[in-house]
Formats: sequence, C-alpha cells, structure tokens
Amino acid sequence: MPSLVFAGGFDRSCWNIRLKNSCTYQHYCNLGATCKRKNGTANAEAWINLTNHIGNSDGYLARNSSGFSSTCQEVQLSGTRLDAICIRRSGQLAEQYSAAGLADCIANRDGNLVWSC
Repeated sequence: MPSLVFAGGFDRSCWNIRLKNSCTYQHYCNLGATCKRKNGTANAEAWINLTNHIGNSDGYLARNSSGFSSTCQEVQLSGTRLDAICIRRSGQLAEQYSAAGLADCIANRDGNLVWSC
C-alpha cells in the first residue's frame, strides 16, 4: 500500500482547508483540514500551528521562521496562500499584504499535517 506522504502538496489529499482561530496578536495561528489517511479514512481534525513555521521579516511573511502572529494582522487564507499585513522594523504597518504559499511546505502524513520545508 502506498504511504500517502506527500512532500508538500497537502492540498492534493486534504480538503476543508481553513484557519482554525483568529491568528492575531497573542494567538497561535492554526491551519486545519480534513486529510486522507493510508487506510482511506479521513482525519477531520488535522491541523498544524503556522506560528511555529512562519515569521515576520521586516513586514513580510517568511517561511522557516516563527512568531508572525504576534506582529501581523488581518490574517487570511486564500486557498493555500496565507496573507497578512505585518509590522515593519520601524514599527509601522506595511502598506500592503504579504503572502506565503503553504502548499509546497505542508505535507499530509497519514492524515496529519506536518511542515516539510
């Protein structure tokens, strides 16, 4: 039986992809989905804490960093793209949304979401 581990591309075997909480100051930002397991059943409660894997680099979302949710606001999910307006080092909000693609950095490992970058 194939292992159903995708190096990224979680959206090929997961659906109902959503942010599970507010993703604003002082909150973790959890991505949730329903993901297919090896045995064919679905895990409706798969999730990953994006705050542990995405940071804020002078107003831009940065993968393989951490803590973005404490310095970014208006966090939204558009398909598998995370968008937010983040505070720059100067202390001012960036003038535009920053985006981080998630599909190539999140994998479905037997129905669970894991960071794969």
